[in-house]
Amino acid sequence: MINQIRLLTALSLGLFVLGGSAVAGVVGSAHDLTTINANTNQVCVFCHTPHGSDSTVTAAPLWNKALPTDTYTEYSSSTMDGTASLTNSVSLACLSCHDGANAVDTVINAPTSVTKTYNYTAGGAVIGGVAGTNMATTNPVPAVAGDAASLQNDHPVSTPYGGGGAAFGANVAAGATTDPAFTAVVGSGGATGTSKVGVLPLYNKGDVAFVECASCHDPHDNTNVPFLRVSSASSAICTTCHVK
Repeated sequence: MINQIRLLTALSLGLFVLGGSAVAGVVGSAHDLTTINANTNQVCVFCHTPHGSDSTVTAAPLWNKALPTDTYTEYSSSTMDGTASLTNSVSLACLSCHDGANAVDTVINAPTSVTKTYNYTAGGAVIGGVAGTNMATTNPVPAVAGDAASLQNDHPVSTPYGGGGAAFGANVAAGATTDPAFTAVVGSGGATGTSKVGVLPLYNKGDVAFVECASCHDPHDNTNVPFLRVSSASSAICTTCHVK
């Protein structure tokens, strides 16, 4: 019995440690929006909800925000081999805060308790009913001439990796992409599998490997500021994909 108690205690402590580490990258970070809206102490609710999420957002689990309906103008250049288009892009989940126009504390399903009613609003509502806070004056995606819908001065997202040619879930040599100046794609499992460049994930859009916001950024881990999957030291985040 004593040994069983010790085992259960050890398991409980282990789960506590694991549970703490799973959210350590968010709590207290720039993605802890309780510092912006103090009407809740729930950190995750600003992006996720266990009930009543937007089921149309499949790559951002249990998404708790209405996707933006803005028409964005993305970066384009004569040096690009592919076209960036945010149609059906998972990056719209990021832009639901980071476009500088939509309030970061507006959610579909606001926090509730056993003593309160269900706070679901399909179009989204500000937690606590106060005026919403956007990122226009704090840390927005840089806008052009004050136009929050313009992404012309930002790295393109929702664009086919290497200009195209990289089928999602397949190993693809750099030379097999439209532009060979990109690192080879490693993947497995066909269209439902995975595609990566080093540790950077690519995303499935029409069975093609696409670069999205989350290819470079992990919203839950701010070890490499700002939420980079690879350190920016010596431009490592850039040279993971670009052969330079």
